[in-house]
Amino acid sequence: MDQKDQMVLLTQQWLNGVYKDNINYSVIIDDGVTGWATITALTKALQIELGISTPNGNFGPATSAAFGSLSINSQPQDNWSNSEIISLQNKIFILQGALYCN
Repeated sequence: MDQKDQMVLLTQQWLNGVYKDNINYSVIIDDGVTGWATITALTKALQIELGISTPNGNFGPATSAAFGSLSINSQPQDNWSNSEIISLQNKIFILQGALYCN
């Protein structure tokens, strides 16, 4: 039996909380166990943040091309809207979640 991981559980709960109302996202079971459903949800969430019109959960060329760059020094710019700032924060949370699920 797979062991429950608290950080994976928090990632799953965060994903469901943030994206549950998005038509392109499917709510996942928050059981603290990494599986393909969680990995797909992380990828779909990233695709939503990148503005990909039909998120499919596969990290392919379109996702890679849309991603651009993100680093430890990534900061919101003074002229960014609140939604752009939240999107940057969400991208960071998604990547952190992916590391927890690795």
